[in-house]
Amino acid sequence: VLTSSVDPKSQKMVFGLNVLKIDRSLKPTINSENTKILFVEDEDSVRAFGVRALKKKGFEVSACNCAENALELLEKQEKFDMLITDMVMPGISGAELAKIVKKKLPEIKIILASGYSEEIAKRELAGSDDFEFIAKPYSLGDLTQKVFDVLDKGQG
Repeated sequence: VLTSSVDPKSQKMVFGLNVLKIDRSLKPTINSENTKILFVEDEDSVRAFGVRALKKKGFEVSACNCAENALELLEKQEKFDMLITDMVMPGISGAELAKIVKKKLPEIKIILASGYSEEIAKRELAGSDDFEFIAKPYSLGDLTQKVFDVLDKGQG
């Protein structure tokens, strides 16, 4: 007999993401409806769930499956408030994408997602502290909370 101290009702794992852990009590101080997010993730399931969670919170989200597609989209529609990108992707890495986007849009907020530690992420960005970090795997609640926290920081 296996026993677990975790309440099974608080766990609904879908592709490694706990979809029931979304905190419905969040009271953001920013208006999500006017916030455009560019979400770059090469794993289809993670991208789909992340985009859905952010859209449910009222954000306008554009999703890309690689950095190259994200850069193409930026050429057509350059106004984004936030970039959320996986660090490890085929082709251009998330760290490289973050550097390119930051040059093009200096005011953009950036969240890097990685299964590696934040220290490794910082090393890849060569000392730039101009980004936030979220560890993978993350729950959808963790993701939306991180987005609100990062956007709230910019309001002060």
